Parts: sequence; structure tokens; C-alpha cells
Amino acid sequence: MKIESTEIPDIQPKYIDQRKVDFANKVIEHTTPLIKDLTEQRQNTITILKHKQTNKRNMVSIEKEKVQSEFEDYQQEKQKTIFLNKVEVLKEKGAMSDPGIKNELIVMLKTLDTVSKESVNRYKKQVETYLSKRF
Repeated sequence: MKIESTEIPDIQPKYIDQRKVDFANKVIEHTTPLIKDLTEQRQNTITILKHKQTNKRNMVSIEKEKVQSEFEDYQQEKQKTIFLNKVEVLKEKGAMSDPGIKNELIVMLKTLDTVSKESVNRYKKQVETYLSKRF
């Protein structure tokens, strides 16, 4: 089959603008559902990712609180260990013969698990000052 080119246009010039508008409307008509579906998928993906991010932030904050709690417990146990080491030094030096210190240390040792961190630090400083004065 042979195609011949002629000078006769397929459409008449007075309808060219209308044909362009019709063609643009058909393109928009066929692409709008595709764009709409892609937009909805993207929005669903974004909401899912936001939900996951919130969940992960909550998990991180819970884990952070647990770690902070464990670290505080560790610090308190460390202070208790230091205090007990100081008491051991007092015992080795023979300072337990002093009844005032002996009674105070007995009370402190009995309540060591329930007292606050500040109390342990205060008693530790008292033991250190006593050791520095006495020995």
C-alpha cells in the first residue's frame, strides 16, 4: 500500500482549536484515574510509615526509661559498694570499738537498701571524714 501526501488537511482549520481541547480533555479523562490511584497509594504508604514511626518512637522511649532505671539502680548499688568498702576499712583499722560509730553503722547497714542515694552519700562522706581524722 502506498501512502500519498497531499495538501488537503485531515481536519478543517476552523475546528483545530476545538480538536485540541477535545484531545486534551480525553487525555485528562484517561490519566486522572491513574494519577488518583497513585496518589491514594502514596498517601496510604505515608500514613503507614507515620504509624510505624510513632510505634518505634514509643518503643524507644520505653526502652530509654528501662535503661535509665537500670542505670540508676546500678549507680545506687555502686554507691552502696563504695560505702561497704569504707566500712570494711573502718573495721580493719579497729574503729568499730567506738560505740557511737558502731551503732550508727549498724543502723545504716540495716537500712542500706531502703535509704536514698543522698543518705548513702552523706554516710560515705562521714566515714571518709572520720577516717581522715582518726587515721
